[in-house]
Amino acid sequence: MKKLISIVLAMLMMCSFTACGEEAPLPEPEFTQMKNISELAVMECYYHNVAKYYDDVESKFKFQNKFKHFWIEYEGIVKYGIDAELVEITAEGDVVTITIPKAKVLSAEINAEKLNKDCYIVDKDSEEITSADEKAAFENAQKEFLENCAKDEVILSNAQQRAQILLEEYVKNVGELFEKNYTIEWVYLDADGLPINQAKPTTDNSVTE
Repeated sequence: MKKLISIVLAMLMMCSFTACGEEAPLPEPEFTQMKNISELAVMECYYHNVAKYYDDVESKFKFQNKFKHFWIEYEGIVKYGIDAELVEITAEGDVVTITIPKAKVLSAEINAEKLNKDCYIVDKDSEEITSADEKAAFENAQKEFLENCAKDEVILSNAQQRAQILLEEYVKNVGELFEKNYTIEWVYLDADGLPINQAKPTTDNSVTE
């Protein structure tokens, strides 16, 4: 990923540095591509899970306890990342201020294409399962899957750290091209898009390799 950023950066800057085969003075650096870098930071995670479906069924006889009970074994794909539209970058001298939102679930979907009859495990005492039951179970599983993924603080933290590292690497590469040693100041946003704190500044020499 770091090599990809370096290649993209070099291609973006190449036209600015040359004119008709002659060297031109280095222009002032721009950080407009950092929103695109944020989009590269998306993490994909694959989950294998089981969801339960249970529903009581009315019976003609009070003493009979009828129900529909089965499980769905499924695979899901989740994309974690940050909202690139909320990333803001300002540069003043050798100080680059980056405003970054909290990571969130960008999408969480159960792979419906892999669902088949073998994925449904029915209780031996269950009433007959209909297609409507399967549809309701799938919708409930999808909702529960999304809610659980949104609570995974470890993955969310890793996703935000990944975005931050890529942004730091980009600033470092810009600094090397323009022979500048930038200091980065971070402004973190909460889930509502409001600043929660401002981290101590870091220089490009402290970027994690």
